[in-house]
Amino acid sequence: NEPCGLPGFKPDTDVDKVNLYVSVFPQGKGLLPGDRWSGLENPTAGQDYNPNRVLTARWNNGNWTWNGVSQAGSPEEFTLSNDRMLTAGQEYHWAVEAVTNKGDKKVVTDKFKTLLPAPMDGGNTFSSVTVLTRGLEPEGKVKTEHNRLIDNQINGVAKHIYDAGGAVKKYNAATNKWQSVSPQGNDWEFNSAAPSPSTGKPLVLLADWLGEIEPKQLYNSGFAEAAADSLFASLVQLDLEKGGSVGSPIGLYDSTGKLIRTQGSVFNSPLHFVGFGQGAVVNSEIVQRLGTFFPLAGGTSKDNRDLQMTTVDPYDYDDNSFSGPYRNILDPEIRVWNNVTYADNYYQKNGSGNTLNGRELLGTNWKADWNVSLGNRAGFEPDNGQGASHRDALTWYAGTANLSGSKLPEENGETIYRRLGDLEPNNITDAAETWYTPDHINANFSHGNARAPWEGIGTGWFHSILGGGFELRPYFDGGKKGQSELGDFEAYLTNNRVSVYENNTYTARLRGDYAVPTLFNGNFDAIAAGIGSQSIPGWSFYNRENGINKDASQNYLIDVNQISQTDNPSLYEHLEKLRTDRTQPNYALKLGGTGGLTEILHNPFVVPDWGVLRFDLHTLNPNGGEVKVSIKGSEPGDNWQYLSAIKSQNATGVELRYGVELVGGSNPTQSGFEFNQIGYGTQGFETFNLDVPDALRGKSAKLRFEITGNTEVYLDDVFFKSKHLLLGNPDEARFTRDSNPNPQNFLIERPQ
Repeated sequence: NEPCGLPGFKPDTDVDKVNLYVSVFPQGKGLLPGDRWSGLENPTAGQDYNPNRVLTARWNNGNWTWNGVSQAGSPEEFTLSNDRMLTAGQEYHWAVEAVTNKGDKKVVTDKFKTLLPAPMDGGNTFSSVTVLTRGLEPEGKVKTEHNRLIDNQINGVAKHIYDAGGAVKKYNAATNKWQSVSPQGNDWEFNSAAPSPSTGKPLVLLADWLGEIEPKQLYNSGFAEAAADSLFASLVQLDLEKGGSVGSPIGLYDSTGKLIRTQGSVFNSPLHFVGFGQGAVVNSEIVQRLGTFFPLAGGTSKDNRDLQMTTVDPYDYDDNSFSGPYRNILDPEIRVWNNVTYADNYYQKNGSGNTLNGRELLGTNWKADWNVSLGNRAGFEPDNGQGASHRDALTWYAGTANLSGSKLPEENGETIYRRLGDLEPNNITDAAETWYTPDHINANFSHGNARAPWEGIGTGWFHSILGGGFELRPYFDGGKKGQSELGDFEAYLTNNRVSVYENNTYTARLRGDYAVPTLFNGNFDAIAAGIGSQSIPGWSFYNRENGINKDASQNYLIDVNQISQTDNPSLYEHLEKLRTDRTQPNYALKLGGTGGLTEILHNPFVVPDWGVLRFDLHTLNPNGGEVKVSIKGSEPGDNWQYLSAIKSQNATGVELRYGVELVGGSNPTQSGFEFNQIGYGTQGFETFNLDVPDALRGKSAKLRFEITGNTEVYLDDVFFKSKHLLLGNPDEARFTRDSNPNPQNFLIERPQ
């Protein structure tokens, strides 16, 4: 409904012919057939160097003609055909060229913007929450420039949404929170005065998990999932700040023993995760956690939700990666989980040397709904091994999210091939090498079709909620289909998704206690190789306290399988009884003693729904001191709380014991033995269970271990929930405080 008036003309009597042009380019850049712009080499007279603009339509003798179609109509009105649906949130230019019956010509140009979609629910939600995540790139001669260009493209997508009225937050590892930012050149700076997220508008979250971390610090397994674990915790906390809650006036759990979670405006909104390279791994791990704890995230009900996972040149490092340290990065395998409503994937495989190559997302009984290979398009020729073709995949996708121009995110940015005139300077004559052709279900063009618009509408970002084309998403299921052609959509999802409870860790040795561990790397085994110069994933980078980085070095990890029978016969015998595979590393953390670590903090995590905190300790020679454990929530005013084996009810005469006493000579058979003293732990690993504050269930928190005295101990298997006794399970070991007739009676049990 964009008015295109012609002052001084009477359409019914004066106009003989009308030419209507619509383009993402203004006049002089490709809107009109005769436009010439900088970069064209030896242009031919009369040549239209942008014939595949959004629309070129002509009216004559009562008929409109475009794209080989002719239709009767008034010269005063034209409706775009369904195959030329415009991407939302973009600026478009139009020109009307009219010729009178006397031969006079009049040209009028202007521009208009397409609006961003309103919230699906229409209530207290954002129109969409978009999470943009990149990953670690191999180092090369131009690594700084390569990474800068990647950041520029991601920041450019966020900036485009920001300029359209959205808000942007960026993850701050120093605070473990998403903080408001404002644009600063091609980057973002934290700014408390920046626009706050407003419901009804878009929210963009920049998942900057790499920050200032030196790349070689991340050449090991565990770090991508550790980042995802902390990012997920920060997302949960953000949702709580935006109206979410845990529990109800009648308690924490429902009648079936499940923790009561009420989603806030973040998780009630459509969610769109965009992951580039290894960023797809991080997003995959976040989405798995969402599906585990918030299966309805992405909407307000099962029938009113959208969780889209977009992967751009996805790459999960494994032992087939580049030679050298990269083969230690054994990432979890990217999956399309069963809480994902739409998965689209764009990839190339032209890279060589240190260039990452993406892949089609397809596995046993699961796949992305739409896989697009970009490798035969302009600029995607085999590169010099410094990341160009990999980066081009990101530029391609960014060019569908921001349709303004042939360079992104700025005039001196990466080349976007939208026009015929963008191909010719590179001696490209094959139309199939153009970058864009609409591929939604109303557009039945082959790629590079001469009658198709090439400027970037109808593909890539268009398939998102913010792109406006989510109802026209294509699916490949024996051929291109729309959702309505798939039959039972729930059955389709069941047949093409992976359960979030499936463990996708690269190898069994790297796993925790569950597919989503109750505490990531609580067993210290998530690393592929012990590298003393690196930190411990899950216990480093995102655990600052009072501005101090609490990174823990892998130098403090001990492979207990390498301890000989001579050095520690009792521990050796203990491991033999457990039938431990001694050919595989089995790490524990060294605390105390000479040169030992005296404190370690776990990164923010979501406190499990139920269950005690359990951990194993071993010491060969207890020599006094104690191991204390504390937990701290992420809400303002939260302080460290020391954990005890007994749930306190302010009972008179009950002495709470915090932590584990490392007293020499302790023996659990002696009458004077205290339950919080080390006992069997002098022979093997002894399990201790500590109560967890109810107020932190389902919320973000940090965990801390401290040791005093001179005793050296090994810490291992720090997890929640008792596998065997179900201690702390709401169905098995929880009473209603108000109705408990004996609130001062305690059952004290320490299983061995």
